[in-house]
Amino acid sequence: MEMLKVTDTAKIVTDPVLLAALAGQGIAKDGVEMVQDYGTRNAALGPRAAVMERSPYAKLYRDLNSDRKFTVISGLPMVDAYGQKHELAWRDNHGLIENGNNLFHAVIDRLDTDWWL
Repeated sequence: MEMLKVTDTAKIVTDPVLLAALAGQGIAKDGVEMVQDYGTRNAALGPRAAVMERSPYAKLYRDLNSDRKFTVISGLPMVDAYGQKHELAWRDNHGLIENGNNLFHAVIDRLDTDWWL
């Protein structure tokens, strides 16, 4: 039987924890694809799955050559309620410093430290 391989570069496994687990189990990484990114909708999983299996904490993978499935879970949500990825970034917005999309929203309007005294 010919072994199937992932052909879509967006579905290639890059998570180091999963790659180590696959190697430890003797599973070829080329035959495992990502089927659901953190909290994003995936119509290919069916209409109920698009709602029921979304998690901002988890990525879902499947082995193309068996019925094995894998889940990588983060301790923090990696997307917001709208499915947008969190960004670990700060931006200058016309003199104000704002964080990127994250669990919180912060704005720094000055850099001195005596304003709360």
